[in-house]
Amino acid sequence: MVARAKATEVYYRKGDIAGGLEYFFDGVNGKGAWKRLTEAQRQTRLENAWTVVGQAADGKARPIGCDDVGKIKMPVLLMTGEKSPPHFRPILDAYQRCQPSAARVTIPNAAHQMSQMNPAAVNAALIKFFLK
Repeated sequence: MVARAKATEVYYRKGDIAGGLEYFFDGVNGKGAWKRLTEAQRQTRLENAWTVVGQAADGKARPIGCDDVGKIKMPVLLMTGEKSPPHFRPILDAYQRCQPSAARVTIPNAAHQMSQMNPAAVNAALIKFFLK
C-alpha cells in the first residue's frame, strides 16, 4: 500500500490528480473501479486526493503485535469485501489469531470500498454486530 501511495504521488506531482487516483483506486478495488464510481464519488475523492499520499507515512509507524491487539477490550468486527485485493486477507487473519473473539464478515459483491459498493450488506452486518 505504501508503494502504491508513493507511486500515486508521482502522478500528482506531474499534475495528474485524476490519473493518480485512478491508479490508486483501481489497485485497491480492482481494475475499472474508478470508472464505475459516480461523478459525485469521484469528486469527493478528488477533493481529498492528497490523503492518499499520507498513507505512505504509514510505513514509518511502529508495527503492532498480538500483545497490542490483546489490549483491545471491546467487541471488534473485521470486515472485508468479497472482491477485496488478496493482500488485505493476511491482515485480518493475523488480527483474528491475536483476538479470536473478533467477529468477521465478508461483504458480497464488494471490494475495499464496501460501504459504497454494497451499502445494504454493510449496514446489515453492522446492525447485526451492534445488536449482539
